[in-house]
Amino acid sequence: FQRHDSPAPDSFSKCPVVPRLTGGGAILHDQEVTYSCAMPGNHSVRADPTRLYEIIHLSIIRLLGELNVQCSMRGEIPCQSESERMDQPFLCFLRQDPRDIVMDGHKITGSAQRRRRGSILQHGSILLQASKLTPEIPGITNLRPNFNEAEFCRRLPDCLGAAVASTWILKELTPQDDQLNLSLPPQVGAENQYI
Repeated sequence: FQRHDSPAPDSFSKCPVVPRLTGGGAILHDQEVTYSCAMPGNHSVRADPTRLYEIIHLSIIRLLGELNVQCSMRGEIPCQSESERMDQPFLCFLRQDPRDIVMDGHKITGSAQRRRRGSILQHGSILLQASKLTPEIPGITNLRPNFNEAEFCRRLPDCLGAAVASTWILKELTPQDDQLNLSLPPQVGAENQYI
């Protein structure tokens, strides 16, 4: 929901811009992995949609911990004035939210949500390395050079699926898939089963 005339750094002038439904600050999609999680209106998290941030972020923190990367959620931040809230940095990774995942004081994961009729779409970015366009924003590998990025990316889908569902399947989407009406195997359909 950033205004299109928000002041982007000059170094981004040649980057294509893609708006997203979930709002939040701009993400430079370079040296990061993005996840999406769609929750139906009959899921129990509907009662408190902000809890989904905690569920997802704690599962990412747990996975990183298993890979010897210690991080945490930011927690409380000082109250901001109205002008400070309105004058946010252009990039998401320069903004602060209590639910951010931080490592050595640096934001490595941020997420945003869109809610409609009880359904929730949450997406987030996990910064793996600093981009050449934003070298001042370190990623996990910059902070922990021995980080096993490939293992993290391999395990991330299972980690996130297990965090939000008791049973789930991973399905590669094709251009022919109708994203709102996927053809699912007959066993899928209960409240806690998701792709």
